[in-house]
Amino acid sequence: MDKDGLMAGLRPPTHVEHLAKKPTQDEYEVLVNEFWWDAHYVPKYLRRDELPFAASMLGQSVRDDFLHPVLEWAIGLQNDWVVNTGVRGRYFKRYLDEQTWREYESTFAGAAIEAQWEAFFNAVALFRRMARLVGDHLGYPYPERVDREMTEYYKWIQTHR
Repeated sequence: MDKDGLMAGLRPPTHVEHLAKKPTQDEYEVLVNEFWWDAHYVPKYLRRDELPFAASMLGQSVRDDFLHPVLEWAIGLQNDWVVNTGVRGRYFKRYLDEQTWREYESTFAGAAIEAQWEAFFNAVALFRRMARLVGDHLGYPYPERVDREMTEYYKWIQTHR
């Protein structure tokens, strides 16, 4: 209710700002490269048996800050950039195929350190697959070498006692 007429000059909402947006090449490259450098905190803190920080980084950084945008881009690609994926992936299940949804579900873990490791590597694999898919479709280069070297580093952290 607008008793004072303060909203009279505003256009009606269109929800366009909530649609999945096609990334520029710079946006894509920055996000993909930052993922590989920020994700290393999860293995480091899992190795140190510091569950709260590792789980927080897996959920907030790896999944929310990096995996979610890549999934939104993939969904946008498949829907001509006219789809709303919802806040924090609310509608992902509507738009992801069954296999990808299962892969996404596998990025969530319980409190056991081994479950966190598994969820982390599942998130890395899904990120890789979706980032390659988006990059291939948009003609953006995917950093294969960074991916390979960082994945080796994560595994080294996991296995060196």
